[in-house]
Amino acid sequence: MAKKKRDDFVVDSDGGDGDEEERTPAKKKAASGSSAAKQASKVSAGAAAADKDKPQPPVWLSETKGFTISEFKGQRYADIRVYYNIDGDDGPKPTKKGISLKKEELVKLKDAIDEMIAAL
Repeated sequence: MAKKKRDDFVVDSDGGDGDEEERTPAKKKAASGSSAAKQASKVSAGAAAADKDKPQPPVWLSETKGFTISEFKGQRYADIRVYYNIDGDDGPKPTKKGISLKKEELVKLKDAIDEMIAAL
């Protein structure tokens, strides 16, 4: 019985007339290196980064609206977000309602706000 690998399947043929083949999924190769060690290094690297750039509490604009600086995929953003409170919970939680601005966008918003204030 000869085994041939096609795509991600192992094909078993019985060496007969060739009409009968059985396809079974191929076994995955073991990853090189210890996955536990890789996971531990990711956790320790993440912990070091978390200590350096801990999320800061929001600057409150109102009872339910807050302003924070956040980071996503290495990019820093200014978040203006609506928050909610659950009784017995340990603090306000952000909702999807809000906006995240890059520094350039925040500068443009600041300039527009300054113009609006001058117009009032």
